[in-house]
Amino acid sequence: STRHSAGRNVEDFYKPVEDVPAPVPNVYTKDSSGQEVIYDKYSIQKTDQDLLCSVCGQGHSEEPNQIVFCEMCDLAVHQRCYGVAQIPEGEWLCWPCKEYESACLKKGMPKSQIRKPRFQGSDFTAVDAVKCACCPVKRGAFKKTRQGEWVHVVCAMWNKVSIEDKNAADCIGSVKDCVQGSQSLTCSICNQKGGAIIKCNYGHCQTFFHPLCARAAGFIMPLRSGVGTGAMVRAYCGRHGHLVQQQPLPQQHQVPISPMLVEHIEWLETNLSRLRKARQELERLRLISDVLIKREKTKTSLLRAEQEYILKCLQRPKIAKDFEEKMQNPEYAQKVLSHADYNSQKRKAYYQAYEKTKYGRQHLQAHPMVERQRVMTVDQAKATNVKLPAGYLYVPLDFPKK
Repeated sequence: STRHSAGRNVEDFYKPVEDVPAPVPNVYTKDSSGQEVIYDKYSIQKTDQDLLCSVCGQGHSEEPNQIVFCEMCDLAVHQRCYGVAQIPEGEWLCWPCKEYESACLKKGMPKSQIRKPRFQGSDFTAVDAVKCACCPVKRGAFKKTRQGEWVHVVCAMWNKVSIEDKNAADCIGSVKDCVQGSQSLTCSICNQKGGAIIKCNYGHCQTFFHPLCARAAGFIMPLRSGVGTGAMVRAYCGRHGHLVQQQPLPQQHQVPISPMLVEHIEWLETNLSRLRKARQELERLRLISDVLIKREKTKTSLLRAEQEYILKCLQRPKIAKDFEEKMQNPEYAQKVLSHADYNSQKRKAYYQAYEKTKYGRQHLQAHPMVERQRVMTVDQAKATNVKLPAGYLYVPLDFPKK
């Protein structure tokens, strides 16, 4: 028989140590219909935590990687985390809300019926209709695979699926291998089979879970250095998460903090929370103002076109009368509108090709195009011009023409 020098069997050293599993928190909540569902952690926060990015979970927001908010479902994501190359002047929509609104507009629905007003809160109609191919969690930051399946960006990152860094809906690689490799596994949090399940990264721990189920349960999921496929991601279960966190200093090495300093820190945290909420509201007001500016510009152009049409009708009343009689025919009216749309697209393509030529670039430099007007001092304009991309510049309104 095989014996150890201490007199014990060798097999005794390989007996598994009893490990008491940590209690798994209940991550289910009831939706409006009474069914139990799991929501993404950062899509249901009602405090200042809702300012955290739904992909990386961080709250910093600085150029050129600011946090943008979906105008429909209030999704908060960093530009780099979601592939938003440039913040649009008007409203910004996440990809599920954007495709839902485009489909409704094609059906002829007015915009007022597609989503509820902003003062009534978030509208999850579009994002609740989307189902992730990798997990049962609802809401969150969705994008499409190249095969047309909706997937959480977090699920793709923690399953090491390729993600292209571009502003497009279908920029995630295939999740077929991840899903097929997890068919026999069960998530330890939601107790459901299927999807793309990952394992705890601590040693040989055999705890399996969906990435967003783990985040909803409060598991430690650090993310470092990069976004998308280039990011270093880890996930630790409830038993081992505290082992990878920074341990507190021993009692003898802790520095006592005065009550005045504690009170001051609490005051600073309260004001910081208020400033974050104010920044969110200011961002929404900026988006609303951009929409109003575009609407007024459209109204102005329509009034000018109507004025020109009335002047031509006064100059040639007979031709105008004949034209209005012909426009009563739906087929003729549709033909005129399609011809105008074709001319508009042709003119746009011509200008785009003209801008790429040498003479076109010289013409644009000699006749700059005004995109936005702002009230600021000369010093503020100089400081802002340093951050603008090439070809853009803030100048006074009385800037002399070349």
